[in-house]
Amino acid sequence: MRSRAAGKNFAILTVVGLAGLITLASSSAQATASGNKVSRACDRAHSLTLASNSFARIYGTATDAAFACLKSTNRSARLKGASASQGAFALAGTWVGWTSAQRTTVTVMNIRTRTIPGQFPFGVGDFVVRIVVKSDGAAAWAADVSDGTSYVQGLDRRNHPPDQFSNDTKFVRGASLQSGAGHKISWKYTDGTTGTARLF
Repeated sequence: MRSRAAGKNFAILTVVGLAGLITLASSSAQATASGNKVSRACDRAHSLTLASNSFARIYGTATDAAFACLKSTNRSARLKGASASQGAFALAGTWVGWTSAQRTTVTVMNIRTRTIPGQFPFGVGDFVVRIVVKSDGAAAWAADVSDGTSYVQGLDRRNHPPDQFSNDTKFVRGASLQSGAGHKISWKYTDGTTGTARLF
């Protein structure tokens, strides 16, 4: 038979145990809520993700506008001249690249500082099929010309003039343009061969 003292001690232990469980559950709930808050950074109601990485999210809205949002601050900036449904977009680090709605102009911007380098917006003049951007703001694009030719062109961050990287005697498959490691980019020609370049 258990004594009154033992029963009292058991009751105290039970209360302490319950208090501990409640505290632990509360801490877990707060941690989960905090985790959810971080994971929801840059979420916007009724928006469509156009590009995303650990630093930023590019999204479009029902008004066909496009925005860049920095996840660390949850602040958005509108991408001037961009069309969420018609434009091309690229993201690397805190740099975003985009085209105009007509896809004839390319712009890059540092999302953290909201600055656009002096070379941009760059009027390509031809139809930009695809764009890639590097984590220092260097960018390249594949464009189709009205005469049926196509090429890869780009701008680095060292104030060099725009440079054509592809072979003039071949046609580029615009959608094949890819960003590789470091400053490397690559693409495919219509004859099946591959072209590569470095953006500096």
